[in-house]
Amino acid sequence: LRTKALGVLLASSANVVMQLVSFAPQRRYWKTHEKIYRLAMASVLLVVKAARTTDSHIRSDGLVTMNYLTEPEAAALNAVPRFQAPMVCWCWILRLSAEVVVDQMHAGDSGASCMLPLVALQRHCSVARDGVQAIHTHLSTQLPFAYVHLIIWLVNSSNFALAFLGGVSGCLAWQRRDYQAIAIQVVFQVVVPAVYQGLLVVTFIIHDPMGEDILDFPIVAYQTTTSQQCQYFRSVGCQRFPADHIIAKIARETQESRYFGEKPDNEDVVSEAHAICRALSTEIELGCRIARSNLDSL
Repeated sequence: LRTKALGVLLASSANVVMQLVSFAPQRRYWKTHEKIYRLAMASVLLVVKAARTTDSHIRSDGLVTMNYLTEPEAAALNAVPRFQAPMVCWCWILRLSAEVVVDQMHAGDSGASCMLPLVALQRHCSVARDGVQAIHTHLSTQLPFAYVHLIIWLVNSSNFALAFLGGVSGCLAWQRRDYQAIAIQVVFQVVVPAVYQGLLVVTFIIHDPMGEDILDFPIVAYQTTTSQQCQYFRSVGCQRFPADHIIAKIARETQESRYFGEKPDNEDVVSEAHAICRALSTEIELGCRIARSNLDSL
């Protein structure tokens, strides 16, 4: 549930913002970036609210005060069942992404170059919807009553048998005046049944990891990390890329070669681009090593 449901939802939120910022970094799309970011964060909060209540509908008015939703959007989501509300947010995200792609096509970009990012965005939106559905399925599917009854019966039967055996052993030890054995049986009878019953209580507590108990998922920490990632994508990702002059030079020489029918002389540009790619690959490899070490430490 943590990796294939909630983790997928959080990862899709960051990936959608990252890909859209990279695909359409122009200033006219900055409001769209912010809107998609707010809808993604709203979907995470709506999933958590839906998991912590048994009502058929949830109120999303609090997200208006948090500036994640507008009042018309909150009114529309209030009329939707609780686990369908975050799915509607991802439907809106995909709609906004499609509008950006259409605008990019009208701006003069080729259809093929615009459709590839749209396919990736569609995949992330679909994966996020699947994550919401996985959470809903997990929380709405109960264990079979026979299985639960069997586990409780085994625990109680074990405690009863342990108490009977401890009583017999204690009586025999009393006849032998073996007070040490009696003390051991008393401690054994107090500790072991309490541990078994405590395991049942812990099982009841962790059956819903989306709650607010200390053993549940740290939803706030997850959301804060994803929110910071999205904000950095929007703030830094929209700035001028350091290698833009190289990309523009290659595009300009390629366009001139097509116009004059000549082969472009861009060996220096290509070598510089290769140097940047090697530097980026080194940074990526280092980042992967750091991430792997962090995972191993966990």
